[in-house]
Amino acid sequence: MSKLKNIEYKRNRVTEEIYEKIGENFPELLKWFVYEGPVDLPELRNSDSKYCKFIAARFDAGLVPEEYFPEDLIRDNDLK
Repeated sequence: MSKLKNIEYKRNRVTEEIYEKIGENFPELLKWFVYEGPVDLPELRNSDSKYCKFIAARFDAGLVPEEYFPEDLIRDNDLK
């Protein structure tokens, strides 16, 4: 847990091994983790990962703070 906290506060860099683990466990979020790329809500909703589904549910309920995912990075084909 301290490793994650150090990464969040930019005290440690993210290694290839960590990116690989993220990709294995949360492939729908890998673009966002690597380069703050877009997040696709339908992919999160349909994910095999309970964590990804949880994030999608928080988006749908309006419970994700704006500073985490800027609106222009959220892709949702269900929104008009």
